[in-house]
Amino acid sequence: MSVLLIAEHTNKELKPFTLNAMTAASQIDQDLHVLVIGHNSDGAAKAASAVPLVKKVIQIECCFNGLFTSKRYN
Repeated sequence: MSVLLIAEHTNKELKPFTLNAMTAASQIDQDLHVLVIGHNSDGAAKAASAVPLVKKVIQIECCFNGLFTSKRYN
């Protein structure tokens, strides 16, 4: 069984919490997959693939991602 982690990122880099979550998730199962959703998020996907614990990175390019941020609803 693999673990799927949804990455929190800035499109360019991963947020520190995501790195902590990767470490925790790898304790559940060594087959760790990371999902990166965003617009022009190649940097974040590359950063995720550079982490030795990550076995697979799934990237979804989504141009409307900025519409659903917490800042928009404050």
